[in-house]
Amino acid sequence: MQFYTTPDLTMKFRFLAMFRALATLLVMAVLVAPAASAQDTALPAGTSFDQTNGVLMRARAVEDIEYKIMVQRATQAAIYYMPAACMVDFVKGIRRDLGGDLNDVVYLNEPLGSDDGFLTANDVTAYCWSSLSSEQGPIVVEVPAATDKVSYFGSILNAWSQPIEDVGPAGRDKGNGGRYLLLPPGYDGDKTKAELEEEGYFVYQTDTYEYGFSFRPRLYGDATDKDAGDYAKRVKIYSLVEAADPPATKHLDATEKSYNCLPYYNDTFFEDIDHVVQNNPIRTQDKAMVSLLEDLGIEKGKAFEPTERQRKAINEGLLLAYASMQNYFVTPGKCMEPLGRTKTGIQKSSGCSGCSPRGNPKPDSAMRLKRKCWSTTGRPSTSMSPICQNTLEAGPST
Repeated sequence: MQFYTTPDLTMKFRFLAMFRALATLLVMAVLVAPAASAQDTALPAGTSFDQTNGVLMRARAVEDIEYKIMVQRATQAAIYYMPAACMVDFVKGIRRDLGGDLNDVVYLNEPLGSDDGFLTANDVTAYCWSSLSSEQGPIVVEVPAATDKVSYFGSILNAWSQPIEDVGPAGRDKGNGGRYLLLPPGYDGDKTKAELEEEGYFVYQTDTYEYGFSFRPRLYGDATDKDAGDYAKRVKIYSLVEAADPPATKHLDATEKSYNCLPYYNDTFFEDIDHVVQNNPIRTQDKAMVSLLEDLGIEKGKAFEPTERQRKAINEGLLLAYASMQNYFVTPGKCMEPLGRTKTGIQKSSGCSGCSPRGNPKPDSAMRLKRKCWSTTGRPSTSMSPICQNTLEAGPST
């Protein structure tokens, strides 16, 4: 019998033959080689397999590792959920202090005072705000057209304080007013988004059920804060199914009432986190963090009833989280840059001569840290006392 091979097959046969011969030589070399002595395999003097300063011994000395991990998870959860927790406190304040609820509109006829606790607010603006929910179906926020006295500047946010859309002259409606329609997660209604847009809505498919806004009025000419309050009464909130004949929106005057929507770094903070988990979908990007919350007593569909051990870990973790956020906020070069003024009054940039290349003040620079504290009279007993704020104060001009 005669075999016919192609050049490619011939090369393959030759390669296999060479490979087998080489493998045979290697096996023989191993079999006849003398056994390695202990001295040949010893590590260099002064070293060991444990190259981390005795990590095994130190690890055995750690006590109550599960509790320490709970504290760490509480710290990370508090930082992660802070933007969402503060949104919960808006509606808590509306319910507790104003007797209102979701989808009500709150307004002022004059700016907030020192007895109010309003996150990031200033004391020169008569705000208009609301907390909303689309859990029962799509919700409409109707923003009035700008007038010759007042217009709005601000955004509608989702439950994580993430902007959905800007309103007013700088926003989607360009000052002409508009109906902002928020579709809940998984919306599958009779009308498509395109059909709803044809009806004149600004339509947004959202990833949370809860939302909020805090509109800042812009005043023109001789307009007053009272004009801003009157303008707020023209904001409407109603469900899409009622759009043909919407019921009157409930407007709450908070001018003469003490209102507090600040988050507090105690047990109530994790009650706020639980509220977010229970009342909104678990988004894909949040699943890893939500799974860690189970160690702290928070689980979707279950009541939040932490044990004393979990409660202790939560409060220890909150303290670390608060300290971390404060450090980030007040340390120049992290979330802010120091500014000073020259003799002519021109504001310096962060690259001034009194600053390091990264904008951090050098010793004896033109900036110094000033700590300001005030009492908590009139605030809930859960507040920290005293309340303090670190600010950068300009030193001598250069």
